[in-house]
Amino acid sequence: MMQEKIKKLIAKPVVTVTRKMTVLDTVKLMASQGIGSALVVDDDGNPVGIFTERDLLMSVARGD
Repeated sequence: MMQEKIKKLIAKPVVTVTRKMTVLDTVKLMASQGIGSALVVDDDGNPVGIFTERDLLMSVARGD
């Protein structure tokens, strides 16, 4: 297992969102895809971060 390539462990395509998307739209997309995180990309499609279920939890806890 430790010698397996990452691509063998990733069963679903990577889902991307932009910084312009709302948290609600992002969470709805993640729920519809059955995933716990989404890659955040800039206008050129370059990765700039990742939004996770934990980020959602922290946002709710802060009252955002």
